Amino acid sequence: MKINVLLTVATIGLTVASAQASTINYLQSVGTPYETPGLSTYNTYGNDMAGMDAWVTFSDGETQHAVWAVTGATSGAATVGGFFTISETGDTFNNLAWTLQNLSTTLSITSFTLLGAGGDTVFDRTFGGATGTPNSASGKDFYINGSYSVTATYTDELNLTGAAAVGDEFTEIEVAFGANTYFGPGGRVNFTQDTDNAAVHGTITPSVPDGASTAMMLGMGILAIGALKKRLS
Repeated sequence: MKINVLLTVATIGLTVASAQASTINYLQSVGTPYETPGLSTYNTYGNDMAGMDAWVTFSDGETQHAVWAVTGATSGAATVGGFFTISETGDTFNNLAWTLQNLSTTLSITSFTLLGAGGDTVFDRTFGGATGTPNSASGKDFYINGSYSVTATYTDELNLTGAAAVGDEFTEIEVAFGANTYFGPGGRVNFTQDTDNAAVHGTITPSVPDGASTAMMLGMGILAIGALKKRLS
């Protein structure tokens, strides 16, 4: 089932307060569109996201990067020793299945970003409780346990090859903590975010607009004709 809504703006914001007092501002934008031939029908677990990129920024402005790796039969994590660990165990649709740890003893975390394409992973939004992109099933927006003020920004929208984007799947999420609720040194917290996987490994790639594809083909044709004329002259 789809919601037949056409988004005419690049960014949409919605602010909600959780029952446990965290305040989350949701934003989304098309960004750099990505596509894949299809999504898998199985649930996504921590071990299914190997290759995903994680970036964490600290209160001194420094950013640390790690690549998601398998840590168990249903688990995975991205870790930089002395700085951070982001981990997940079991089905990502489960509430609070992810864990963020600040391993620094002096610095707070101001934001973190997950880039899913390298791990065949996309982030599936709640989408009004409806199924959006085929095989995506229900999704769940980002939620963090505790009393934080955060902005969760979804970008780089995903579409299935040959079809328009539905608006529920994105290849990147950035979570920024408000200045008064930075994630402090030594902290540990659980969060929620549903994900899906590409049906075939390595098939989440940037979309090539029809116009750009046509122009590219015309350009290649002109170059080929030029080279042929040169050979014949």
